[in-house]
Amino acid sequence: MSYPVPVLDTGSQRHRPYPIISFDTASSLAAPCQARGIIRDSPEAKRTAMRQAAGYRPAGNMVIDEEMRLAMVKQQAMGILLKRFFDKAIEAGREVLKAG
Repeated sequence: MSYPVPVLDTGSQRHRPYPIISFDTASSLAAPCQARGIIRDSPEAKRTAMRQAAGYRPAGNMVIDEEMRLAMVKQQAMGILLKRFFDKAIEAGREVLKAG
């Protein structure tokens, strides 16, 4: 399910803040992979990703409450973990190709 991206009117120019649509992507991809045991991040790796994403603030003048910001931080952390997973998978694939 995707949600419309809010557009802020700043007078002379219109811009889109950080796309909220991408936040849903990380959880919809990570949850089934974790349930099937494909992605098995350690609690320490999860805490590290949360620390990396902890300083997240929405772009521009978008005002959100703390609960929404924390949800976005969790989504950012999921994105970090997914990127690490796929980076490792790509590197493992390259190693297989080199060996073959």
